[in-house]
Amino acid sequence: MILLKRFAAPAGALLLVAGLGAALVLAERPVIASVLLALGLLLVFVGVLFNFSRIIDRLKGRAVREGGGDVAYIVVVAAVLVLLNFLAIRHHKRVDLSAEGRFTLSEQTGKILSALPREVEARAYYYGESLAERKMKDLLEEYEYRAPGKFKVRFIDPLKDPSQAKEDGVTQEQSVVLRSASRSTTVVSGDEEAITNAVLKVTRDSTRTLCFAIGHGEHDLKDTSPQGLSSFQAAVEKQQTRVESFSPAMGVPDRCAAVVVAGPQKPWLPAEVEKLQAYLDNGGSAAILLDPGADSGLEPLLGRFGITLPHDVVIDRVSALFGGKPDIPMVPADGYESHPITKSFRYQTFYPLATSLSLDSSPPQGMSLQALARTTPLSWGEMDYEKEAPTGTLKMDSADQQGPLVLAAVAARTAETASPAPASESAKPSRPESRLAVYGDSDFPCNAYFNATSNGELFLNTANWLSGQEDLVAIPPKSRLPVIVSLTQRQASFIWIVSLLVAPAAIMVAGTAIWVRRRKL
Repeated sequence: MILLKRFAAPAGALLLVAGLGAALVLAERPVIASVLLALGLLLVFVGVLFNFSRIIDRLKGRAVREGGGDVAYIVVVAAVLVLLNFLAIRHHKRVDLSAEGRFTLSEQTGKILSALPREVEARAYYYGESLAERKMKDLLEEYEYRAPGKFKVRFIDPLKDPSQAKEDGVTQEQSVVLRSASRSTTVVSGDEEAITNAVLKVTRDSTRTLCFAIGHGEHDLKDTSPQGLSSFQAAVEKQQTRVESFSPAMGVPDRCAAVVVAGPQKPWLPAEVEKLQAYLDNGGSAAILLDPGADSGLEPLLGRFGITLPHDVVIDRVSALFGGKPDIPMVPADGYESHPITKSFRYQTFYPLATSLSLDSSPPQGMSLQALARTTPLSWGEMDYEKEAPTGTLKMDSADQQGPLVLAAVAARTAETASPAPASESAKPSRPESRLAVYGDSDFPCNAYFNATSNGELFLNTANWLSGQEDLVAIPPKSRLPVIVSLTQRQASFIWIVSLLVAPAAIMVAGTAIWVRRRKL
């Protein structure tokens, strides 16, 4: 009885602390924490019960009465903190303080999340307390924050819940399964671009088809060589877009959301050009990638959109300054015009052996025509490239055009579809828009250059704009700049003295002064 009276309450307090620690450390074994907490509460209750009269006497003492103000102050501060915490929970706000905004989702992802048609659940399979898990948790929590109620996140340890992992078809750790309605997809070690495209994959009920013309020496989708387009195919298929080839002689298939003519080396026949023109007149979209010196047979079609070819080769001194060849012109980060393709796109792109484009100052009625990308002012359009290049004496003369030069242009106009005459002008139906993107080079999206700077991202943006999927623009990875602190020897010595000598000495002096003063009271 005496032992319980003296040691029950302290022992109970220790068991309560141990129980809280067990709840944090041994979360997978809640029974241990529950037993410790229950025993602790029981011992504290027994200790209070045996010492009840003593506790009452202490509460009536002078020290307690004098300390009542302190207790009231503590209660008020605690109440304020609880209120602030409650307000923070009800009005949640996240702020990214990093210089490069690496913890903030891109504008494209934000638009997609704000327009989610239905709920999406993300199940992340990670081993607990790993660096990879923390990074993915930060990323997915940002998705959940940007789409409250529509995007739900659940982290699962595959070792602790193998049945759930088997149900989702997860075979390796660091997998994220995204589900929406009856559709699901799995991303392994994904970044923002992979997660966002997976969200689109499970929430969009239809896919679009991107058709590549063949038969005139165009770049091949299946070709894995440096001149092939297999890298582009792999990237665009991640965005829930199907790609296939077609023969222009048979006309453009109805299922094609957009057409790509990637570097024809032989001229198209007039009948093939007419079929492509008819497709565009009926609201179709196309990207035409041309090379200098190659007769594509598509000049009449381009002329109807106000685009002509000077038949030059673009030379750029800036490329030579960066160690490249002068016939590989560069579009600098500020060389893009405002357009959905280049919105928030500020990266350099390179174009091996390109020709410039000339745009009519007065495009045909009902058409919008604009430059998309321009070279640097140190470039020019070389008209005698085949003669000067072998001698290594490339120089601008009176026949050449001074840069900046247009390397890419876009045009859009209302399609010429035949429709019944409306009853009134106000009831006039909207007609589909015909879109065209033209590049003076066909090599920049090939395997050899797809991942060079941001060539691939620009062409993906172009393809998505043509197919009416502007929200499917490529999301470049965020760069993480190293934080470097440069200190002189004097500054380093000052920090060492303050942190290791001055600060501890100041604390000791202050503590000694307080102790001496209290002893005198």
